[in-house]
Amino acid sequence: MIRTTASSPPAVFARRAALVLAGSGLLYVSAQIAVPATSIWGVPITLQTLAIPVLVALLGRNLGVLAVVAYLAEGIAGLPVFQGHSGGIHVFVGPTGGYLVGFPIAAYVTGTLYRLGFDRGYGRRFVAVLLGTSVVFVTGPLWLAAVFFGGDLGRAFTVGVAPFIIGDLAKCLVAAGVRPRGDR
Repeated sequence: MIRTTASSPPAVFARRAALVLAGSGLLYVSAQIAVPATSIWGVPITLQTLAIPVLVALLGRNLGVLAVVAYLAEGIAGLPVFQGHSGGIHVFVGPTGGYLVGFPIAAYVTGTLYRLGFDRGYGRRFVAVLLGTSVVFVTGPLWLAAVFFGGDLGRAFTVGVAPFIIGDLAKCLVAAGVRPRGDR
């Protein structure tokens, strides 16, 4: 975690708030960097699942989770922070809603695993990042199956997970290279 030099509570709060907003900004940027949707996968592939564990490594679990929650709150409030500069509750309850719900859980899981010693060594960090990212690939397809595919988990996996596996493994490999500095 980036250490604060000011010790007064207002200064500490202001610095942490700025870090949370900067983290939210990183998620916004990562949402805009995307491989366009194709007939194979119906949604763009973004860098958000790379940004989340990087945020946790840089900010620590608590501020990392807060940055993700701030990003989601901004999007739900209508700010154009989601992929394609979109925002609003309709994006959150659309097909990507389950993935978005998984983002703060993934940050929490990754940060908790780091606190449990998975921050030591590249291999352990990779496991922590992979398990955290896997949360997103549980919540996303469950949402798709429940809301859009009439309970068909197979179809939800085919559409909502399979096209992203290789890319997300690559993102996990990159994210594991960032050594945590945070509030383990």
